[in-house]
Amino acid sequence: MLKQLLVFILLLAALQGMAQRVQVPNLTTFDDKKIHFGYTIGLPIRDYSFQFYDENGLVSDVADVTPSSAKVGLLANIRLAEYFDFRINPCLTFGKTNILFSEEFTKYSNGEQNNFNKGFINFTSIEIPFLFKYKAKRIVNQRPYLISGVNIAYELTSVSNPNDPKYDWIRLDRTNYFVEVGMGWDIYYQYFKFAIELKYSLGLNNSLYNDFSKTNVNDYDSDKVGEFLGNLKSLRTQIFTISFHFE
Repeated sequence: MLKQLLVFILLLAALQGMAQRVQVPNLTTFDDKKIHFGYTIGLPIRDYSFQFYDENGLVSDVADVTPSSAKVGLLANIRLAEYFDFRINPCLTFGKTNILFSEEFTKYSNGEQNNFNKGFINFTSIEIPFLFKYKAKRIVNQRPYLISGVNIAYELTSVSNPNDPKYDWIRLDRTNYFVEVGMGWDIYYQYFKFAIELKYSLGLNNSLYNDFSKTNVNDYDSDKVGEFLGNLKSLRTQIFTISFHFE
């Protein structure tokens, strides 16, 4: 996570320096449009918070979560006032989160080690954020801004076949809701406006798909799967997203 944030800061500093060297204002009437469109690419970093019925049991032992994901989408911006906009940013997000369990958790009751040391959460979702944007006063070709709003995410992988071992056994609920806050920086070039944005999304509901009766734990050659799922109470999602907007 720290590496991604460092990359974001360095990119922002580089783009700011480039924009400062251009003193001639570009696209001077761009923000006066009642509505305009664009597209988005981004790197969402998902983090999961596990809650268990038995917090002291070995089945609640999760050592590490390593995410890998991406997002692409469209952007519609509606001008409300000189400094306020309303934005709709539907995106397709996809990726996989690996969950590494501790060595103690993966032992059989007789102390021998088994091969069950990793779980995973696959996700492919359609997200529809509804955001309000507050823009600071424009300085030549730069304009910082703040955003806040809500996001509705429809998880397409929730309808996967849970009896197929190719699919994840920790499954997400079909619909999840988030509140979002963030900040960004608009840079006006000659033919388009570019923005780099950092956003935090906090899940409001339990993201866990609770119907474990359909999960064939024998596909994973370990009774630890059943123990873990039986002890898992809820799953909360938070997302850090670095996005690049082209308008």
